[in-house]
Amino acid sequence: MKKLLFVFVNLSLLILLASNKLGRASYQGEGSTGAPGEPQYCKNCHNGNIGVSLKIYLLDGTDTVKVYEPNKKYTIEVAINHVSGPDPKGYGFQLTGLKAELNKSGETITDISPLGGNVKMAYAKNKRYYAEHNGVSSTNLFRVEWIAPTKGTGSVSFYAAGNGVNANNNESGDGASKNSIQIPENIISSIDETKTQHSIIRYNIINDNIYLEETALNKFTDYQILDFSGKILLNGVMNNTVNVNLLPQGVYLFRAINTNLSDYAITKFIKK
Repeated sequence: MKKLLFVFVNLSLLILLASNKLGRASYQGEGSTGAPGEPQYCKNCHNGNIGVSLKIYLLDGTDTVKVYEPNKKYTIEVAINHVSGPDPKGYGFQLTGLKAELNKSGETITDISPLGGNVKMAYAKNKRYYAEHNGVSSTNLFRVEWIAPTKGTGSVSFYAAGNGVNANNNESGDGASKNSIQIPENIISSIDETKTQHSIIRYNIINDNIYLEETALNKFTDYQILDFSGKILLNGVMNNTVNVNLLPQGVYLFRAINTNLSDYAITKFIKK
């Protein structure tokens, strides 16, 4: 009986290891990228003496970019780099994306597809969509095509984990790492031109005050000041003046909005 139990346990372990090798989402229905709500990531098991780091890049052609334009095609590249210990004999990875800011849950991103035979796609039990290794990869680079979402989606985030493995058919000695990035929507490309109004503010360079026109005060309730990546730097309730003394020199966007976000007007100003 003990022998049968031993054989059963070892057989189960072999099946588990084989399924991880072929993709954790594909064969176990699990995500291990470090995204919100996932129970673990690769290093829970692959915590040996192979040291690796992981980087995620958003590529527009061959250029690395920091923001996305709606509906445009990009390449997302995951690079697993050897940093210490024995040389890896192979590599594995998993990537998922959410329509939400970093470390917040959101709708899963499905407009991603493999670029290369070492990547495949799968849905996990958590109903998220994952790109992951298609067997042990001989290269440390994994690429997927991503079609950016529609205008107004806002920031999205991607989470990835990867392994450097010694190919001994178990987890001992393997190393793992994870990383994540937030990609803001390029607010300039997403602005509705009909909402661009240069008459809603006057900017006084001497005392760093923005003076709001009466038409804007009557129509809008709140304001936001953003950089060109779409990050909100200042916000508040509409008043006669808004002081921007704390902002460094640069070009900014002033957006007047309604509380319920049903309407807005936007203009550019230069802080000197």
